[in-house]
Amino acid sequence: MKTLSLIWAAACWIAAHASARYASQSVQCCAALSSNPVLHDKVYYPNSTAYAQRIADYWSVNAALKPWCMILPLTANETSQVVQVITRNQCPFGIRSGGHAVFAGSSSTDEGVTIDLGPKDSSMARHTTRIPNLPPSARAALGASVYEALEPHGVAVTGGRSAQVGVGGFLLGGGNSLFAHSYGLACSNVVNFEVVLADGSIVNANAKENSDLWLGLRGGSGNLGLATRFDMRTIEYADPSNPLIWGGGLFWPRNATDAVVDVLVRFTDRIPDDPASGSYCLFAWIPNYPFPENMAISCALDNIRNEVAPAAYDGYFAIDGAMISTLSSRTLLNRTIEGDATDGLQNVWVTGSYSNDARVVHFALEKWQTVVQQIKDEIGETDDEGISATLQLHPLTKPIATNGDGPNLLGLEKHVADGSAGIQTLLVLTAKKPENWPALERFGQQFQAEVDAYAIELGANWGWKYSNYADASENPFATYGEETVQKLRQASQKYDPRGVFQNLRNTGFKIP
Repeated sequence: MKTLSLIWAAACWIAAHASARYASQSVQCCAALSSNPVLHDKVYYPNSTAYAQRIADYWSVNAALKPWCMILPLTANETSQVVQVITRNQCPFGIRSGGHAVFAGSSSTDEGVTIDLGPKDSSMARHTTRIPNLPPSARAALGASVYEALEPHGVAVTGGRSAQVGVGGFLLGGGNSLFAHSYGLACSNVVNFEVVLADGSIVNANAKENSDLWLGLRGGSGNLGLATRFDMRTIEYADPSNPLIWGGGLFWPRNATDAVVDVLVRFTDRIPDDPASGSYCLFAWIPNYPFPENMAISCALDNIRNEVAPAAYDGYFAIDGAMISTLSSRTLLNRTIEGDATDGLQNVWVTGSYSNDARVVHFALEKWQTVVQQIKDEIGETDDEGISATLQLHPLTKPIATNGDGPNLLGLEKHVADGSAGIQTLLVLTAKKPENWPALERFGQQFQAEVDAYAIELGANWGWKYSNYADASENPFATYGEETVQKLRQASQKYDPRGVFQNLRNTGFKIP
């Protein structure tokens, strides 16, 4: 009787607040989930504390849309029930894993039901020292997380470089990790996916069973089903009894720009000589940042074999004027918990990929400074305490594209087939006030268009857009190549013939 009363109260709330177009459907969909005996206590409505807590837990505020209701399944069987109810009632839906996505519509929906996989056990459901089993919401390096749980076994996995990255979106989108140059993208280290298909069936996808689905999930995002478990290949530490890596960051003032760019470009070309040593650099502007001009350059250096100051980093150590060094031997948990401090802010991300050409990097940095000036002129340095502009530069190499346990669908291979390397840019703009977000979006898209156009003139634009960094205005799958698109279409037609994940799913990027 109490459950029926809650459903009725929620139905009244939804009917009063949903748009006229969706009012009756919203009541039908949420009531159908609530009346399911397996799911009734896992449905949360906008007038509940649990709903508010999940909305507040999104990493990027502008991604935290408010669905008609949210359903929080704990097991694959419960997830299967959710999919069956949603399909039967033709309910629009969104998918949320860790909630680290950026743009509106990336991991939630305001016109539909959000399937929130966040409450699944944040540690490993089961593991051996060879194949750990990860639920989609498991954080890459927080608390009783994957890294921490595996340390006593002397092994790790290709998890996130940030402590706040959720496993589901990270792995299905590709996954760039500290191990990428040695072991490839994280998705290429998933040995098996447990997947709930559009008809509610639960299947395994691996190299021998449903191999086309296995390949499609390696970079195909949420287009083919709901992944409820990821079985990953493990990586042994250099000294399993002392599970540490060596790394951290070096910081310089902005006047070291030319030297840092030169070193990063040379380092990127030489990564295949020492794939255990990785690096990427950030150029950051934040008002009241305790550095000259409120700007600083930081380069992350990480040797996964725990070699102290290997020769690969000699160029970085030769740059004069380093203000801070955080380099040391440490655990992955400790290393990845640094930074990533934009929690609770509005975010704009735009990305591009180019030949490893210093001219493109310098042009991108000039345009980054233009963005900083635009922010100062149109928003101001003191109007928004969350305002910032950071340009990240990430090496793209043949080992990233081709190493791993089998292929993926990201389409990087054609860009590095001759051994050439590239540079990926990621412009990150943040604000606390929602009214400033449209201006940041405009600045970011203008920046990306100008950098792409310049690189095209030089013949240096790869045109590849990584889905985990891409802006909502672009479909990254179209940049992965026609072969990728065809394989995704074929897998979709086979495993989702009614097009549930293409037609009812409101989140993420669709197959072109």
